[in-house]
Amino acid sequence: MIRRLFGPPGTGKTTTMSRRVREASRIYSGLVAVTSFTKTAAEELRGRDLPLSKERVGTLHSMAYRALGSPTILEKDKDALREWNAYAPRGWTFFESGSLDDPMTESSAGDTGDLVDEYQLARSRQEVPNSRWVTPEDVKTYEDFKKSRNVWDFTDLIDRCLKEEVAPPVDVAAWFHDETQDSTRLELSLLRAWASSCPGGLTLAGDDQQALYGFRGATPDAFLEGEAAEEVLGTSYRLPETIRAFAHDYGERMTGHRQKEWRGQDREGYVGH
Repeated sequence: MIRRLFGPPGTGKTTTMSRRVREASRIYSGLVAVTSFTKTAAEELRGRDLPLSKERVGTLHSMAYRALGSPTILEKDKDALREWNAYAPRGWTFFESGSLDDPMTESSAGDTGDLVDEYQLARSRQEVPNSRWVTPEDVKTYEDFKKSRNVWDFTDLIDRCLKEEVAPPVDVAAWFHDETQDSTRLELSLLRAWASSCPGGLTLAGDDQQALYGFRGATPDAFLEGEAAEEVLGTSYRLPETIRAFAHDYGERMTGHRQKEWRGQDREGYVGH
């Protein structure tokens, strides 16, 4: 079973998630996993004193990394990077950066050539690159290099877990994923596969109108796809009604979002221009 939990600004999404994680942990004897795309979101949940061991709360990439037996990552291997960059096709070079626990930190943003980015975007969207610049020959050169050096890139962590049907690194009876609007279609495909046998199901929490990572292939469309039981947290404990109404009206201009009814606090507030 999949549940979608929509949390507009200030409606207590993290508090609600924490409470439900505790309930699930009690029901399923701690066999619960909590993931997010960013380390920041995962740490926020971990800071709520969840009754879970450390390996059960983290980013999806770190979970995949452990599930695959801690492979060597191209973006983090200086020797492999130096060798690849020495003969990489134009636009396919890398720079050392990134973090297995948070691959999109500020230090890792924009650390590849344009064509590497384009190739990784297509993979994250589960599409075939359709640019005349990302040629099959260059893709083969890149993939053959990784195979010859037995190194993987960040996207491989998710892609190979999905394609090779690798089991998650811990037994899970109930799965919770936060900030889902910032996950890619590839990442959510792995999540759905991993949680498909969980008796407690998969809870996808987020807000499709607060997506931030479109530049890396994330799309709220992937959050909204498929059958799911949906719930909207309907009261913002932070926003005065005037500001909530302004935000709601602004958000209604977006296309493809889920319409949601929610309210603010009983104080007027103001919006300055």
